Amino acid sequence: MIEDNERYYVPTSYGNYKYYKNGDKSQKPEKCSFWCRDPSLVVANELTRMLEYLDPNLVSTLTSGTCTLVAGADQGQGAWRSWIKIYTMSGTEVRQRSESDLDFDPKSSYMIAQVAHINCKKDYHGILSETVSRQILDGYNKLINYKLVFVKMPSEEARIEAIYIPNGAQNVRLEKDTGDPSKCHIEYSLYNGDENGFMMSHSNEQSFDAESMITLIFPSFSLFITGDLSFYADMLGMPNSSSHWCPWCLISHKQWQEPPHTFNAETRTAEFLSRTYTAIQHDTCKRLKPVDKKGVSTAMHYAGIGPEHFVPPLLHMEMGMVNQAWYQFEQWIDDEVELLPPHEKEARKFIAVAKDKLEEAAREKNEAEKTINIEIREKNGEIRLLKSELRRKTLENSRRQELNQ
Repeated sequence: MIEDNERYYVPTSYGNYKYYKNGDKSQKPEKCSFWCRDPSLVVANELTRMLEYLDPNLVSTLTSGTCTLVAGADQGQGAWRSWIKIYTMSGTEVRQRSESDLDFDPKSSYMIAQVAHINCKKDYHGILSETVSRQILDGYNKLINYKLVFVKMPSEEARIEAIYIPNGAQNVRLEKDTGDPSKCHIEYSLYNGDENGFMMSHSNEQSFDAESMITLIFPSFSLFITGDLSFYADMLGMPNSSSHWCPWCLISHKQWQEPPHTFNAETRTAEFLSRTYTAIQHDTCKRLKPVDKKGVSTAMHYAGIGPEHFVPPLLHMEMGMVNQAWYQFEQWIDDEVELLPPHEKEARKFIAVAKDKLEEAAREKNEAEKTINIEIREKNGEIRLLKSELRRKTLENSRRQELNQ
């Protein structure tokens, strides 16, 4: 009999990355060891384990039509960790069970598993993009675009296999192999998407015993990302902008301090983020201004997964509401207690605006210096290489002249 640690093993990739702060390779790098697992394999593995240990009579409770996944990450105690939470019950089901069963534990409505780990002092976006982000993105894209089919084997161990098929698959079934009647495979139909509108039959290569049966199909996965605003900014290609630009719309900190009727909060989308980064790459003359970039400076870590998948952090929202209440209280003090004259109020506003502009200019200067320093180091490296080649050529010419003499 296969042991659980072998049966439910998920392949794990390991690596080491040298991080040079601000790209300065003249400094000692931070050595970051890391490991990562494919989130789609982790989810399939955890659900398979649950079904194999679950009473078959309870399987029907999982056919709600979707499975909600909450993926999050955080930095702490010298490491960055990414987890994924798999909800097998909806919020309504959890509330109903809690009301009808006093012994019901809400923690039984989900499973949680770690998918990545990086040993690093701080979760700089450069470290994430060069270590685990690509593999995590591949797994997330599979979870978004595919559904899971669970096939039960006709064995005493009651083994279950999880197979991913496209989201649009219909009429999913097991068909016997024509060449080997003792085996079967998954077949399904897909709409071909052209103007004729006909269905095409597809089959999965993996084969099963002929007596196998489909136990459950998860029609779709709903994926949401959770974390703090700094993490959101990094994932959306907006590092170091969480205090200046909203990750869900295109307004700045200065704008959202004003009354809501004074601005139009246009939605920030994955398409906008990708298009803006492309424009930045082609902006060789550095003509784009901060108001054009709207916080964007790098590529998205999770390309295609837009801000609509990011859950607004409750703590930051509460802090924002308290800050707004405090701001309104200060306004009331100025109007009703100190009785400040209008010109002094205007002067205070101008000071606040000047401070914001100074911070923005300083941030742009720092970014420009980083870029210039990297370019200078690259040019210096090219110059040193050319000088060494020139010295080698000079030595060869001198040696040739000596031989001719």
